[in-house]
Amino acid sequence: MKINQKYPFTIGGLHNRKKVENIEEYIEIAKKAHDYLESLRIEDKDGIYWAHPGKEDGNGAIYTGSAGVVYFYMELYQLTKEENYLEIIRKAADYIGANWRKAGEAGIAMLRENGIFEDLGTIYNYYCGAASTGEGLITIYGLTKRQKDKDAVREITDFILANAKEDQDGLYWGADCTMFHDAGTMIYLYHAADFLQDDKVKEAAERAADRIVANAIADPRGGYAWHSTLHGDVDRVPNFEGGTAGTGYALTVAYRYSQKETYRQAAIEAAKHLKAISVRQGDGFLIPWHDVPGEEPIFYLANCHGPAGTSKLFYGLYRITNEEQYLNDIKGLFYGMRHLGAPEKMSAGYWNTVCVCCGTAGILQFLLNCGIVFYGTDFGREASEAAETAAEILVGEQENKFGGRIGVWPIAYERIKPENVAPDFGYATGSAGIAAALLQMYQFRKKEIHFIRYIDDPYPTDLSL
Repeated sequence: MKINQKYPFTIGGLHNRKKVENIEEYIEIAKKAHDYLESLRIEDKDGIYWAHPGKEDGNGAIYTGSAGVVYFYMELYQLTKEENYLEIIRKAADYIGANWRKAGEAGIAMLRENGIFEDLGTIYNYYCGAASTGEGLITIYGLTKRQKDKDAVREITDFILANAKEDQDGLYWGADCTMFHDAGTMIYLYHAADFLQDDKVKEAAERAADRIVANAIADPRGGYAWHSTLHGDVDRVPNFEGGTAGTGYALTVAYRYSQKETYRQAAIEAAKHLKAISVRQGDGFLIPWHDVPGEEPIFYLANCHGPAGTSKLFYGLYRITNEEQYLNDIKGLFYGMRHLGAPEKMSAGYWNTVCVCCGTAGILQFLLNCGIVFYGTDFGREASEAAETAAEILVGEQENKFGGRIGVWPIAYERIKPENVAPDFGYATGSAGIAAALLQMYQFRKKEIHFIRYIDDPYPTDLSL
C-alpha cells in the first residue's frame, strides 16, 4: 500500500487534534468552510451551485451536490441569522428546482467512473438522484415557505411515480431494495406524500414498501437480509447505505407513516439479522463491512457502513417499539467502535478521512446523537466526551489557505487508495458535511440544540426527545 507522507494512514495512527479555546471558534471554522465553498460557487440564470473546476455538472443531490451543501447553510443560517446565507439557500434552491434531473445524471456518471454501467435506478434514488433533490427542497421549504420550491417537489415526485416499474410484489425503480436505491426512494415518497398531502403518493410508497418486504431474504443465521447489487453480483454489505441496516430503517419509516405491522416486523427481522452476523468487540459489537463467511472482517465506523449509519435502524426501532434492547444495541455499537480506538486511532475501516460518509464527521454525529438520546446519564456523558475528541480532530485536520481565510479538509475518500488525498466540498464527502457536524457540536456545547434532520435520520432534533 502506498503512503502519502503528508497525510499518512497507518493502523493505530493518530489524527491531528486541536482544542478550541472558545466554542464560538466552531462558527469561525464553519465560516472558513463557507469561504472555501465560495471559491467553488458558480452562478447562472437559474441560480447557484458548486463544482470543482472542469466538473461543472450542476449536481443537486444530497451526497455530493447542492442539496447537501445547502444543509450546511441551513445549519449556519439558523445559528447566525446572517442574511447572506439565507440568500445562498434561496439561490441554490432556485437552481435545484430548475435542474433537478442533473442529480441523477451525475450519479450515473459517478458509477460509470467506477466501471458500473447497469441501470440501477440511480436517476431516481435518495442520495444521488431525483429523490435527493426533492428531499432537499422539502427541507428548504420549511425555511423559505416559497411556493416555487413546493411546486418543484411536486414535479420531482410526479417524475419518480411516472417512471416506477411494477411486478407482482409492488413498485420499484432500481436493481435492489437498499437505501442507496429503492428503500431510499420509498422513504422520500412517504415524506413527499406527507408534505404534499397526497394520498396517491402515499399509496405508491406503500406499494414500494410492500415489494421491499416481499424481497427479504430469510438468512439461515437469523433474521431478514437485503443485499446490494451495486457491483453487479450480489454485494453483501449489510450496513446502512448498501444493505440490511438501511433497508430495515426504511421500513421503520414506512411503519411510522402507514402503521402496517408487516413493515415493523420486517424491520425487527433486519435487526435480528445484524445481531446474528455481528462480531464481538470488547464490551460491544460491530457489523462487518463485508459479510462473507471466512473473510477477515473490516469494520467501517461512520455513516455508510459503520455504527453512525447502522445505529439509525436501532433508534428507528426504539421509536416504533419503545423496547430498551434497541437502545442497548446503540450502546453496543458505541463500545465496539471505542474498542478499535476511534475516534482517536485509525483502523482498517477508519483511515485518513474525516468526512461524514466514512470518517470522523460521521462518527461525531453518531456520538452527538448518543449524547442527546442518553442525555443526563453516565453513558450520555461518556459519548459526549468522545464527541469532544472527534470535534478536536476535525478542528486539527482543517488546513487554512490564503492567509487563513479559507479552510479545507484534505481527505482520502477511497479506503483502498489512502495515498490519494484532496479536499472536496460535498456533504457526504467534504467540507459541507464536516462543517455542519462542527455546527452541531457547537449547539450541543451550548445546550441549544435544533438539529436539522433529513428523512434518513431518525434521531431527535433537540433535547425534548
